Amino acid sequence: MRTVLVTGAGRNIGLAVARQLAAAGHRVALNARSAQAVEAATEAIVADGGSAVAVPGDVADGAAVRAAVDRAGSAFGEVDVLVHCAGIRVHRDFLDLSDDEWSTPLRVGLDGAFHCAQAVLPAMVRAGWGRLVFVAGVSGQTGAAHRASVVTAKAGLIGLTRALALEFAATGVTVNAISPGMIDTERGPWTSQGDQATTAAHYAGRVGRIPLGRMGRLDEVTAAVEYLVSEQAGFVTGQTLNVNGGMYLA
Repeated sequence: MRTVLVTGAGRNIGLAVARQLAAAGHRVALNARSAQAVEAATEAIVADGGSAVAVPGDVADGAAVRAAVDRAGSAFGEVDVLVHCAGIRVHRDFLDLSDDEWSTPLRVGLDGAFHCAQAVLPAMVRAGWGRLVFVAGVSGQTGAAHRASVVTAKAGLIGLTRALALEFAATGVTVNAISPGMIDTERGPWTSQGDQATTAAHYAGRVGRIPLGRMGRLDEVTAAVEYLVSEQAGFVTGQTLNVNGGMYLA
């Protein structure tokens, strides 16, 4: 079993990924900005018989990421797998975007991926084995109105996936992205900044565009992540696995 660092593990996809990988027997370090959220999640995983440790910190801060990776290493050994789920949604007309609403999704989603990858890759290269999975999103491929900063961050993650996959292909490290579409998760002011009415309208309109006719489930996303971090996915790298009910085809 492997040591896994999951960012954005306080709720939604990140929490579901942490639970799934712990249930599969991996040693999981849960990261999010909210210490309370990851500590509660860690306690629940341990109570269910899993191996988990809370390593809270802001992924936009490189020093905080390195500290989290060090804490994970002290608890379980060097990180073998990174699943970067941390992200911020902003819904706002482009001309009304504040500097913070533009930069926050980039700092958390894209800068966070940069900091995490730089922190964990040296040990993976030394070991000759590693898995990086970045959770992007369908809007990074299709675009989406009123979400310019989020779309840019997600598209950047897909580009980073391809660049790192090529750069580290000879080292035994694979790098892939998951691109979820409309997944049935919590949505509220703690995950979606900007105009909440625009947020509601965005999701109401997008659901009708799903060819399979329904929202996705968290377990459908976690199953894809579990595959990409497995031994069986060793010949898969530089890919974006779409888990979106066919939205990218529509």
